[in-house]
Amino acid sequence: MGKNFAPEKVDIGPRLQAINQQLEKVSLRQKGEKLYIRGKADDSFPPRPGQYKPRRVELALNCNASMAGLKVAKAKAQKIDSQLFGVGLTGDLT
Repeated sequence: MGKNFAPEKVDIGPRLQAINQQLEKVSLRQKGEKLYIRGKADDSFPPRPGQYKPRRVELALNCNASMAGLKVAKAKAQKIDSQLFGVGLTGDLT
């Protein structure tokens, strides 16, 4: 008893860089204790309905900046990356 079972702080920076090298159109970013996905270029995401210009977007992934959160964020980023790289983005992003 009396032991602290709080999760240990782990530097995910090197792992984050390795994942970003595998992605073509998007990258993962850490802001504080959360992870986000961002287009690598200004034209990464298609325009919203009613807009005509592609844009750079940053999406909250609702993942903590931890090894477990990074695993989930990687899967989401790969899915979005393949949708943007292939036919185009359709449906739910997350």
